[in-house]
Parts: sequence; C-alpha cells; structure tokens
Amino acid sequence: LNQENIFLNDKISKLERGEKPQIFPEIKSAEQGAAEALFDMARLLGQEYNDESALVFAQMAAYLHPDLSKNRFLLAALAARNNHHAEAIKAYHSILADDKNYKDARRTAASLLEEQGYTDQALQELEKLAREYSDIEAMIQIGDIFRSQENFARAIAAYNRAEKALGGTIPSDYWHLLYVRGMAYEQSGDWPKAEKDLKKALEYQPSHPYILNYLGYAW
Repeated sequence: LNQENIFLNDKISKLERGEKPQIFPEIKSAEQGAAEALFDMARLLGQEYNDESALVFAQMAAYLHPDLSKNRFLLAALAARNNHHAEAIKAYHSILADDKNYKDARRTAASLLEEQGYTDQALQELEKLAREYSDIEAMIQIGDIFRSQENFARAIAAYNRAEKALGGTIPSDYWHLLYVRGMAYEQSGDWPKAEKDLKKALEYQPSHPYILNYLGYAW
C-alpha cells in the first residue's frame, strides 16, 4: 500500500537529517493502544491483499481512535484499491491541515480525482498546495496533468515554477523534474532545451532506463 511508503519515507528523511525517528507510538490511553494493535493487524492483512478483513480491523481502530492518521491513510488506500474512489477521496480529505502527512493526502486525493475525470478539481487541489505551502511535488503534479493533456506550454510553466521554488537550481533529488520537463520540451518541439534537461537528468541517474530510452529514441 502506498501509505506504507509515506510513513517509511518520513522515518528515512528524519534519519538523513540526523534526527531520531519515533519507532513506537506514545500510548496515552487503553483505547489508543487497542487502536494501534488493530491498525497493525489491518496493515498486515492489507499487505497480504486480504482487504475485507483488513477493512474490519481498520474500521474498529477508527472507532477507538478516530484521529489515528495512519489508519485513515490505510482506509483510503484500501478503498482506492477496491475502486471505491469517492470513499477513498473522502478519507484522504479527512486528514487535517495540521497533520504532517496532510500534503501527501491531498496530492493522492488529487491523483484519484484526475483518474476519475475530475481534472479541474484535481488542479484546484494541487494549486492550493502550491500556493499555500509552496509544495514542489504539487507543482510537478500539475505539470504532469497538463503534459498528459498534451498542453505542453502549461506543463513547462508548472515545471519552471517548481524549479523557481527550488531556488533556480534543480538538485539531484529532483532529477525526475528534469526528466518530465525534458519530455515536455521535446514534445513541444524545443529539442535544445529538451536535450539539456534530459542530459542533466542523466548526470544524476546515469543508468536509469527511462532516461536512456527517451534520449536514445529522441537522438
């Protein structure tokens, strides 16, 4: 489940910053402890694609501890995986703005909205993140939506906005921004800029098959 990656990446980021990630949650009540145990059962069952049982345990955890953010993510992921998109979007929207995973939840909700054909709503969701939080991933996602619509001018504008938010220089962590912008430049007919971005992405990821494949075909 994608929810697993979100919380794992948070722990990895803390380690990279020299911080000590919280391995075990601080339990303040019997209800919270029971909810954590039920969530763990739901998570394990979800990993085994036993979604019906996972949903039962996750719903019990939600009843005991409604504010358990990671359980809300799990409920949303289970709903999305079983094509209950409206339910999944509602669950992602239940993540509050003061939650550290709020932006991840909103970006995922936007992806689901786009998949369901509600592109304008998805763009509004992402634009709010970009405007209020200077969220670079949201800016890139906006560009990806326009690129999928073959609106390459607006895609490039969104990618350039992300570059500006990064301080004008795209670091290695954002090699994929160079890759997608390079594709947008190439598809819009601006090969010099496309080649520059793709070659820079290749410097960061010299063995990446997607970059190599795109450059090879373009050449």
